[in-house]
Amino acid sequence: MEYIDLYDRNGLLLGKRIPKHGERSPEEYYLHTHILICDKDNRYLLQQRSLSAHYLPGKWDVTGGGAQAGESSLEAAIREAKEELGLDIPAAAMQLAGQRVDEAAGRCLLDVYCVKFDFSVEGCRLRKEEVEAVRLVDFAEFVETVCYNKDEIYRGILNRADKLLRAADADERPTEKLRREFAEINAKTIDGWVAEGWEWGKPIPHEVYAAAQKGEWEVLLTPLKPVPKEWFCPMEGTAVLGLASGGGQQMPIFAALGAKCTVLDYSDAQLASERMVAKREGYAIDIVKADMTKRLPFDDESFDLIFHPVSNCYIEDVQHVWDECFRVLKPGGILLAGLDNGLNFAFDESCTRLAHRLPFNPLKNPVLFKELMEAGDGVQFSHTIEEQIGGQIKAGLTLTDVFGDTDESFLSYNLPTFWATRAVKK
Repeated sequence: MEYIDLYDRNGLLLGKRIPKHGERSPEEYYLHTHILICDKDNRYLLQQRSLSAHYLPGKWDVTGGGAQAGESSLEAAIREAKEELGLDIPAAAMQLAGQRVDEAAGRCLLDVYCVKFDFSVEGCRLRKEEVEAVRLVDFAEFVETVCYNKDEIYRGILNRADKLLRAADADERPTEKLRREFAEINAKTIDGWVAEGWEWGKPIPHEVYAAAQKGEWEVLLTPLKPVPKEWFCPMEGTAVLGLASGGGQQMPIFAALGAKCTVLDYSDAQLASERMVAKREGYAIDIVKADMTKRLPFDDESFDLIFHPVSNCYIEDVQHVWDECFRVLKPGGILLAGLDNGLNFAFDESCTRLAHRLPFNPLKNPVLFKELMEAGDGVQFSHTIEEQIGGQIKAGLTLTDVFGDTDESFLSYNLPTFWATRAVKK
């Protein structure tokens, strides 16, 4: 007997399995998948349900089916294509086009995949108890055929799938000029966020600065968890670089502790906040506008401590940053870094459903690039543990400590979506 897993409406497993056609409560959902299969000539596969099927016999429809117990939607999609059509589609070729909750289809969580695949109708090996025939049609006919009882959300997912496949086929990438200038895009984006009251662009008030002068202080590399004070060296007279650390939040604390501070950022608004706080509190700070994707404008062995909050999600190549940190640190110098571990990029805006396959790189995905630009999110990138932590080790740094953190979106799940690391140049 075939079993299925049950989920809540947000896609969280309930830890309960039932027979495929077993009874479910109104709060219980199952996982379903659709697969849009496109050939090299941009024609889409329609399959006709068996004439002896209990439900909609003879209906032409999209390939798909329910996930079995223990399966992900991707695994279910690959299995369905294999079982019903005899097509061996590699997981790496599949793209997730969209997700939705489908109340009309018996309360299912529907994941829609798309794939461009070199195949022929004649080469399909049909499972006759389920599939009567197959044919290839253009996208317009495909949509009109399969959207017989679907709403505009589903139609929108199909349109996004077609854009994904056509963009990949045409190799439409952002121009090399745009690749070189994405730092400018991000700087202007962050300036806009600061103007709108962005949490990480609000400078500390005088009371926080005064408390730090009395030894009462904490700073963040990641959203919620303060950095352990034992991670720091004695701060009096210490040469500190705030790398992509503008905003008037951390550097004022270090200045209050007696450090000699330099801040590097590419956002005019974030640097303006640094100037404002330094003028208000009467301390000196070197303020440098520069792009950390380039060589840092400092001599070798200039700093005792680099404080680098979550920010390398706005650059594509993080190894360059770790190499530069190693170069400008003095022997025995400390690098404290906040890192996005990539999970944030895998989820949708509600942080309840998987939406993107990693790595998340809009410079290699024109549809994703366009979506980020339209949403005003700047150009952002996911990075692997090999890049984030392995990259520090590759640069020559020695990792001495690490902790995990989350943010408000994932706090209720206690899901670590950030890391903070302490590394030393020995």
